[in-house]
Amino acid sequence: SSTPRAAAMPSAAALRQAFLHAAVPMVGFGFMDNMVMIQAGDLIDNTIGVKFGLATLAAAACGQIFSDVSGVAFGGVVEDACARLGLRAPQITAAQRALPRVKAVGVAGAIVGVVVGCCLGMTSLLFMDLDTAERQKRDKELDAVFARVMEDGSATLRAERSSLFLVDGGEAWTRVAEGVSSEIRVPLEKTSLVAACVRDRAPVNIRDAYEDARFDRSVDAGSGFRTRSVLCVPVFAVSDGEKARKVVGAVQFLNNEAGVFAEHDERAAAMLASHVAIFLDEVLQDDD
Repeated sequence: SSTPRAAAMPSAAALRQAFLHAAVPMVGFGFMDNMVMIQAGDLIDNTIGVKFGLATLAAAACGQIFSDVSGVAFGGVVEDACARLGLRAPQITAAQRALPRVKAVGVAGAIVGVVVGCCLGMTSLLFMDLDTAERQKRDKELDAVFARVMEDGSATLRAERSSLFLVDGGEAWTRVAEGVSSEIRVPLEKTSLVAACVRDRAPVNIRDAYEDARFDRSVDAGSGFRTRSVLCVPVFAVSDGEKARKVVGAVQFLNNEAGVFAEHDERAAAMLASHVAIFLDEVLQDDD
């Protein structure tokens, strides 16, 4: 009986063609896979991730699901695009394809192609703000911390309501405002108790707001709330553990149960303001 002849090794040119034939389609697959995963993962991270506090890795895993689905759904599109490029199939017989060296060339081509495609897909990262979701998650966590701090402050000072104002340019706005659904903005150049506290860098403690000419009645008029006693304390910036004289906000408490805020209430409010300043300082350091 005769022994079957071993298949001849393809020429170098045929091996190069086999390498390209395996590599080029994988460039398209790698590009699509990484591009879809990054874009879908970023969208999920900035929406659902922020709302429900999902980890960035969880958002990336969800993005991979969309990437895999798109690979199944549009894989034929990539193959058709490669066919339109006129990429010639290597002139290799079925027996030659079974040779270990030919198989290795095909695998190497596919690996190189998918790596190149994935790297090309990653170029979209150059045009994205990669810290947006983390900032939004941190802001949401910080809102919860501030809300709890002000809630505890109201209980400690026996106040009906409290608010945390942050200074931004020429106005102060409410980061937290108990009993108010909309944001309150107070121009610092106008007359108001918060503006006076920020400008004078000193506490404002009055028994009856309506007897003080600095009191802005527009918020009461819009909400139906009746403000009586008011305690407003400035929040000073913290730098390297030392208090700077820059005012970054103010904490305000309304309507003490006893009718007026006492001196010990002022001290407690000042202590609370110092805790708020520390939280704000950590946020500013993270942003830097």
